[in-house]
Amino acid sequence: MLFRSLSLNRVTSFLSYLRSVAAPPGAQTLTVDAEVLSSPSSSVALSSEEAAALRLFGEHPGRIVSRDALAEAAGADPLRLLTSLRDKFAEIGSGAQILKVPHMGYRLVGTVRAG
Repeated sequence: MLFRSLSLNRVTSFLSYLRSVAAPPGAQTLTVDAEVLSSPSSSVALSSEEAAALRLFGEHPGRIVSRDALAEAAGADPLRLLTSLRDKFAEIGSGAQILKVPHMGYRLVGTVRAG
């Protein structure tokens, strides 16, 4: 077995932890319009893969998105894609974050709106 199984208590505890450290919904609102990412203070160009990934997170607010779903939606390597998105979040000072949820996928802390 490559990894030990996760107990329900462990997963519940971890998700509670994520909820406690996450900012309230709407605190970091991002707008994706075509291939431009905007926050209230700035904007930056996105690749089509980055825009597709953000739209997927926007369709599942506050939920965990699996690595496979992310790869399928964006058509790109999720690790490279997420590193690039994190850099763009920092560039525009959005405060949004993409958290890794071990053995489950990724979760966006923030809100994505279509422009």
